[in-house]
Amino acid sequence: MTVLVLFRHEDDIMKAWMEQWNTISTLKQGFHEHLKCAHAVYALADETLQCSLDVDECYKVKLGDIPEELFTLRRNLFSTLFQSVYQLVGISPARRHLYGQINFLNRIWVTSADNLLDDENNITLPVEMAGKSQVMNNVVAVMTADRVLTSILLQAVQCGDLTIEQADKLSKGTLQALLPSAAQEASEELGITKRPSPDVVLNSIHRYKTGILFHIPFVAPQLIEKDDEWDSEKAARINEALLNFGLGCQLLDDIRDLARDLIEKRNNYLLSVLAETSPEIIDSWESKEHAVDDRLYQEIPEQVAAVSKLAREYFISSTESLAEEGLPLYIARGQKMFISVLYKLLDLQELANE
Repeated sequence: MTVLVLFRHEDDIMKAWMEQWNTISTLKQGFHEHLKCAHAVYALADETLQCSLDVDECYKVKLGDIPEELFTLRRNLFSTLFQSVYQLVGISPARRHLYGQINFLNRIWVTSADNLLDDENNITLPVEMAGKSQVMNNVVAVMTADRVLTSILLQAVQCGDLTIEQADKLSKGTLQALLPSAAQEASEELGITKRPSPDVVLNSIHRYKTGILFHIPFVAPQLIEKDDEWDSEKAARINEALLNFGLGCQLLDDIRDLARDLIEKRNNYLLSVLAETSPEIIDSWESKEHAVDDRLYQEIPEQVAAVSKLAREYFISSTESLAEEGLPLYIARGQKMFISVLYKLLDLQELANE
């Protein structure tokens, strides 16, 4: 009964915060625009994933059914946040729609790559084909997203929204922006041999691993917007706030993924803290069998509390900075509620009130 009451309480918190979110006009508009972008990408993906009529039915590939859950605010908080930012810096509606589609394609690329690297199945572009190959589904999703980008850029050129030169910049730049993050992932793929200091993890590795993904919204406008078409100085301040928000999220990921990162020898801020201050704990864990989804962090509450506190500091700093720029993520005394929602979304609800 206690567990049931706990989950009801968490659902109440999520519902209450989402109701608050819906009263903030910039976020409400951002969510509406993001859904239009997502539907546009799915429509193009459906056109792209077509096989010849003479292909045997068992070898045909098509876009699968889109679960309604993919269109909920809960599944699109960060995308909505990114889309909302464009309103604040003066980007035109047509360009916001263009950039929003590119952001959604980035999400497909990154999620599909993570699925391939981590043997996961988080779907953003469902692909339907014979068999149950999780690997090939994600490969096709990446290839499809790339072709969809080409279609989007071609349409923008034909409509006069982009020049050929601008389309070329966006085609290349959207890949180039992700390359440092890809290289960082590659450096861990076979496992690391020595854990770097916590400071290096936080201020170097994680800025490429996750922080850069929160920089993605500004990649396209930085490439083609002219100085008199948007507020680039305001964008730079918002960009820094989003990077800090991303670091806060990564710190919570490091807590949750402690067992996985230990087993797979991946960089992890909390593991680097332990390697520096309490290496005997890591030695003890490595002498035993663990599953990747074990909640090892529950065995070290003191160290977890310190990392959680640092994540909160990033969240508070970044959300206060965003509010100063005209994008409040909570109203009145809603800061605690908002942070609780983040912990719930990142599957660390038991730490939300610490």
